[in-house]
Amino acid sequence: MAYSTYSDVGKLLNITFTASSSPSNDTVAGFINDSDSFIDSFCGHDWTLHNDTVEYADGLGYGPRAGLIILKHTPLISVTTVEYYSGTEWKNDTYEGMPQDYPDKQCYYVYLDDGTIFFHKLRMTGRKVYRVTYTWGYSTVPTYVKDLSACLAALKVIAYLSGPTFANYSVGDLRAEYPSEGPYTHQWKSMVELAQRLMWQLSARRPLVHVG
Repeated sequence: MAYSTYSDVGKLLNITFTASSSPSNDTVAGFINDSDSFIDSFCGHDWTLHNDTVEYADGLGYGPRAGLIILKHTPLISVTTVEYYSGTEWKNDTYEGMPQDYPDKQCYYVYLDDGTIFFHKLRMTGRKVYRVTYTWGYSTVPTYVKDLSACLAALKVIAYLSGPTFANYSVGDLRAEYPSEGPYTHQWKSMVELAQRLMWQLSARRPLVHVG
């Protein structure tokens, strides 16, 4: 799923893209794809929803991290199953809740904000002794990501319309300067400044979201 649309790009530039325009809506969609790839690379993760991710985790049966699972992917939305390996088979007699409420279960608690799971009593030791199925990511693309996607694509459109002057322009190169005598000088400057502000917003959020 693209983070923005060619209509979003058109609104920034006051241009309507069609199948026969130059650039066409398909060409602009390609610019958006390049922009999204740049954003993912810049952030070190994507901004989409990931359902039913299966992850294995090691167990450390002693100390403060005993019974703790730290998931690789955040933000954590929900946990479907938490299993542990008994030595011969995967056991799913687990339940999110307090042990006094479910005495026949291995109870755990999920910390969505931290992306962690903590077992109340179970203490496993070994490599890949836990198996978790969970959902993480974003159900909708954050506004600042959508805006940056459209902004970077808009810069590419200006470069496209500028012909040979910007023939080698690459998405995300905010150091490039538009010729002072060109017809898009003001728009170029405005888009670069907007992109810089949005990238600062992303920079502040990068440590909060990660992939393993």
